[in-house]
Amino acid sequence: MKYLTYEEIQRSFPNTYAARSTKWVDPMPQLPKVVGKYKQAFQLPLHRNTTPLEGLNFGRRFLEEWASENGIKYRSKLNEWL
Repeated sequence: MKYLTYEEIQRSFPNTYAARSTKWVDPMPQLPKVVGKYKQAFQLPLHRNTTPLEGLNFGRRFLEEWASENGIKYRSKLNEWL
């Protein structure tokens, strides 16, 4: 099994890497109660204190960049809510 390293994200996924927060992301005490309020900064590397919303935002950006680079038409429904 090959893991996706921090360096590999920097090198192979520059848009995702550029979208990360360079400042501390203060975890939200609870999930937002309003539909559509899911956009949140994420830190790299992901760590054990990463919030579900950080993971969601990283994953969406990463998957869209990966699909684009591999010629796959993909658009997340989350874009409509973020």
